[in-house]
Amino acid sequence: MREVVEIMYLTKEGFVLNGEKYERCIGPIPATLLKRGWKKRYDF
Repeated sequence: MREVVEIMYLTKEGFVLNGEKYERCIGPIPATLLKRGWKKRYDF
């Protein structure tokens, strides 16, 4: 139960995930545009 209290801030405060540090070390991260992903997933 202690863990729940420790991560409670995730539900109360907004946050943004950023891959900038990763990209500096590894290189560009390939990404799929959301629209293209939805189309590929739901157009059979």
